[in-house]
Amino acid sequence: MSSLSNGFTELQIKSCLCLFCLQVRRSPTLLL
Repeated sequence: MSSLSNGFTELQIKSCLCLFCLQVRRSPTLLL
Protein backbone atom coordinates (compact mmCIF):
# COMPACT_ATOMS: atom_id res chain seq x y z
CA MET A 1 0.00 0.00 0.00
CA SER A 2 2.91 2.33 0.72
CA SER A 3 4.16 1.87 -2.85
CA LEU A 4 0.74 2.89 -4.15
CA SER A 5 0.72 6.09 -2.08
CA ASN A 6 4.30 6.83 -3.16
CA GLY A 7 3.30 6.48 -6.82
CA PHE A 8 0.31 8.77 -6.25
CA THR A 9 2.42 11.45 -4.57
CA GLU A 10 5.02 11.18 -7.32
CA LEU A 11 2.27 11.70 -9.90
CA GLN A 12 1.04 14.78 -8.03
CA ILE A 13 4.56 16.20 -7.86
CA LYS A 14 5.07 15.61 -11.59
CA SER A 15 1.74 17.27 -12.43
CA CYS A 16 2.62 20.26 -10.20
CA LEU A 17 6.01 20.59 -11.91
CA CYS A 18 4.34 20.47 -15.33
CA LEU A 19 1.91 23.21 -14.32
CA PHE A 20 4.77 25.31 -12.93
CA CYS A 21 6.74 24.88 -16.17
CA LEU A 22 3.70 25.94 -18.20
CA GLN A 23 3.25 29.04 -16.02
CA VAL A 24 6.94 29.96 -16.42
CA ARG A 25 6.73 29.54 -20.18
CA ARG A 26 3.57 31.63 -20.29
CA SER A 27 5.10 34.47 -18.26
CA PRO A 28 8.93 34.20 -18.10
CA THR A 29 9.06 37.60 -16.38
CA LEU A 30 8.17 35.82 -13.12
CA LEU A 31 11.69 34.39 -13.03
CA LEU A 32 13.20 37.87 -12.99
